[in-house]
Amino acid sequence: MFIVAHTQESLAANPVGWQTTYGASILSFLGGVHWGACLQGGPQSSSLRLLWSVVPSLVAWPAVALPPLLATPTLAGALLLANAVDQKYARAAKLPPW
Repeated sequence: MFIVAHTQESLAANPVGWQTTYGASILSFLGGVHWGACLQGGPQSSSLRLLWSVVPSLVAWPAVALPPLLATPTLAGALLLANAVDQKYARAAKLPPW
């Protein structure tokens, strides 16, 4: 009961902070798809793609420390960029067509 009450209290006190943390969590997982593709080897592997696989995490977690007016557009822009990169690799048949 204490944990639930404490969580509801924390969410009510800082909803933007929780939303920023959630966005950073999602963003940090998006690079994992490319990391996994590189580990498989073959034509989908490249140093550039391996580098890209860590960029979402490197952007996401420092963004949590930014003020909300900077964190929100930083995360939104990074999510849009991650989508563009995923679309590029999907069109090149280097990602499954999910």
